[in-house]
Amino acid sequence: PGLREVTPRDTTRAREDANQPLTNRPRLSDQLVLRVVQPWRPDARYELELKGVRSVSGVVGDAKGVLAIPKRAPIDTLKAATDSIAPARDSLKRMKKRP
Repeated sequence: PGLREVTPRDTTRAREDANQPLTNRPRLSDQLVLRVVQPWRPDARYELELKGVRSVSGVVGDAKGVLAIPKRAPIDTLKAATDSIAPARDSLKRMKKRP
C-alpha cells in the first residue's frame, strides 16, 4: 500500500524536470531565528555552528560564529514610578470665560 511501480518513462521525465532552469527562487534572507528552551544569560557568549548551509551560489558549507548577549541595563525604579504618576491638575487656574 502506498507504493507504486516506477517506469523508465517516469524517471526520464523526472530527470528532464530536474535539468530545467528554475522559474523562481526563494527570497534571500540575512536573518536567522533561533528558538531556545531557556532565555539567553545576560553577558554570556555562545558559539554557534550551522552545518550544511547553502550559499547563494549553491555551495554547501558550515558556518561558525559567536553570539554575544549584552548586559541588561539597570532599571531606574524611581524614574519608572514617577513617570507612571499623572500630574495633578491645577485647581487654582482660572477658567476661561465664554463670551
